[in-house]
Amino acid sequence: MTVGERIKATRKEKGLAQREITGPGVSHAYISRIEAELRTPSVKAIRTIAAKLGVDSIWLETGCRSFTCLYSHGGADWLRIVAADNGIDDLRLPVEIRVTELE
Repeated sequence: MTVGERIKATRKEKGLAQREITGPGVSHAYISRIEAELRTPSVKAIRTIAAKLGVDSIWLETGCRSFTCLYSHGGADWLRIVAADNGIDDLRLPVEIRVTELE
């Protein structure tokens, strides 16, 4: 599913018109073009639309409800895990991670 399809499906599921999810820099026409796959929304537009729809902007953009990323801070390497419920864990590396159950 594309970002445009997620926007349209979520909007319809919530019974909202395109005009109801507009905001600064995000017009009704812009939303229409995004949903029709004629435009790729900017990060700012995704955040505005996600807030209007009451959904996570990362999910709206990627379809993923959680993500991980590696970064360095204070001379150490870290793994950041962001879960669907917006819980955030930072783990200093190296770390042994065991997966005991997959959904």
